[in-house]
Amino acid sequence: MSTIDTLHQCEESSVSEQVDKLTTFLHRHAEDVFGKKFATVSNPGSKTFINKPKWFDNNCFNAKINFKGARNDFKRTKSNANRNNYIQMRNV
Repeated sequence: MSTIDTLHQCEESSVSEQVDKLTTFLHRHAEDVFGKKFATVSNPGSKTFINKPKWFDNNCFNAKINFKGARNDFKRTKSNANRNNYIQMRNV
């Protein structure tokens, strides 16, 4: 019965009202998933922003740095040792 009520409410309101409601809902709940935006430290007056989710701590930051380093080493020199290191860093 709630689906019928919802459809009836949608028919009574305009498309732009429904789009506004959806946009507001997504904006409100996206911060919980992706984090809030903060100005970059290097240039606080700039309009460049970074996402800083709550779950992205120092362990994640270090894992990301190590993964990118291993990936770049493997791209430069495609040896078995670099490949194994790249796979190991990817699975951290």
